Amino acid sequence: MAPMLEKPTEDKLLVVKDTAAGIAKRIRDGRNFGLAILPPAMLEAMGKEDAVSVGSIIPLAKVVAGTQNGTVYAGAVPA
Repeated sequence: MAPMLEKPTEDKLLVVKDTAAGIAKRIRDGRNFGLAILPPAMLEAMGKEDAVSVGSIIPLAKVVAGTQNGTVYAGAVPA
């Protein structure tokens, strides 16, 4: 998928794996990003801080009762 995303702009895709708190700290510290995947409550709090654009928070997945993974994630772009 990376080549498909990189080709139009010739920018290199950098994927950062960290905890939700670690990614949130990077964003709050002013690190540039194109997409963040974090829990909704964290993104909403960051939207109130103007760290991400509130209007860009989009649900990406929903929890289905009885599944092993109980985490709901959402995406956001910089403010």
